[in-house]
Amino acid sequence: MIRPLFRILSTPIAALAAAVLVLSAPSALRAENAEHPHTGNVEEYRGLYFAGGLGGGLQIAPIGGDVAAGGAELRIGYSLGRRFQIYLDADFGIGSQSFGILTANDVMLGLRYFLFTDRLLGVYARGGLGLGIATGNNGGTIELGIAESYAIGVEFRLGGRWALSPEVFYRRTNETQGDRVDTLGLGVLINFN
Repeated sequence: MIRPLFRILSTPIAALAAAVLVLSAPSALRAENAEHPHTGNVEEYRGLYFAGGLGGGLQIAPIGGDVAAGGAELRIGYSLGRRFQIYLDADFGIGSQSFGILTANDVMLGLRYFLFTDRLLGVYARGGLGLGIATGNNGGTIELGIAESYAIGVEFRLGGRWALSPEVFYRRTNETQGDRVDTLGLGVLINFN
């Protein structure tokens, strides 16, 4: 897995692309820091990023079936401006399968990027990658594997640095294991950034 990635990154085209990204970063940051008529000064959004929320949806597990599920999520990280946050994400999901309770817990590094923003509204996409643990009460089965998540959401600014964000998400726990758990659902988060 590492060797093919290294081969790709060692090509002249990848090296050129990396150089362009590194050299263009300062000008992109200057543009991001400038006063924008729709989003205001980016400095007011820079700093601690925190979010917490609840959600529900469909838990899809090959070992059980498709059932309704609920969960909670907590994020803490840093906002680089109005458009971009990087954070550590911990989520907990639970569903009642035919064999009993199945939980899917993930800890991931995530990124959130706004596709559109103005002072009161933003549309964003986010993704994360990390570790997932699936546990069932059928004899204490525990599986550890790679976890990933994706979402599209809308952020409504509530005033100050607070916002409400409904989102549609997809989460996969234990991608590398046979007993993976997929969750498709809706969540609502309260954000501070």
